[in-house]
Amino acid sequence: MEINTNWLINEENWSSIKAVISLEATRIRRGNDAEVMNTFRKLALNIVRNDNTRKASMKRKLKMATLDDDFRAELLLGES
Repeated sequence: MEINTNWLINEENWSSIKAVISLEATRIRRGNDAEVMNTFRKLALNIVRNDNTRKASMKRKLKMATLDDDFRAELLLGES
């Protein structure tokens, strides 16, 4: 059982590392625009992470929020 917990922690860390790597590819360079966009990204990820309305992975919830207006409204407005 200890191995499974350790594996889960490593998987969570890896998804964060993948997000950081993809952020490095962005072209936001002017002034503090990169910091502002980073704040919005973190806010969006925290909103999705704290959502308990549907049982889905973080990746799946982000995709659903992109495609489904109702789900996006649930996330942003806190409606169920």
